[in-house]
Amino acid sequence: MAIWQITFYIIDASVNNINLDQDTDFDDSYFWKNSKRDVRLFKSVGLFLEENKSWSSQIKQYGDLKSNCLEVYFDDMDKILSVSFRIDFLSDYVLILEKVLIFCLNNNLAIVTLKGDVLPLQLDFFKLYISKYIKENGIEIE
Repeated sequence: MAIWQITFYIIDASVNNINLDQDTDFDDSYFWKNSKRDVRLFKSVGLFLEENKSWSSQIKQYGDLKSNCLEVYFDDMDKILSVSFRIDFLSDYVLILEKVLIFCLNNNLAIVTLKGDVLPLQLDFFKLYISKYIKENGIEIE
């Protein structure tokens, strides 16, 4: 991940009894291990992020690895193992972010930071969160 990008996890929000250990990095696999959803759930992401060939046959890649990208890792039975998405600050990312947020709202999914903080699925919140992230990390966007 480049310094002008930020990565989030997407988890199944219907999974209950969540205990996050704040001393370690967040692991989203718990939420998918207890979910019955499969990789087809993300097929409509291809409407706003083009599906591209991944380096692995068990990853659905939407978007460009060097830019805005959503990746779905799945097993031999198409069961989701992990989902992440990356925002590229050098692109016009707001429209894509808005579509990801709507997709998550429509499918009972949550967006989580790499530290395990669940974020509200509101575009204005994400814009502020990203602005703060850029400022705190000294990222200069031209």
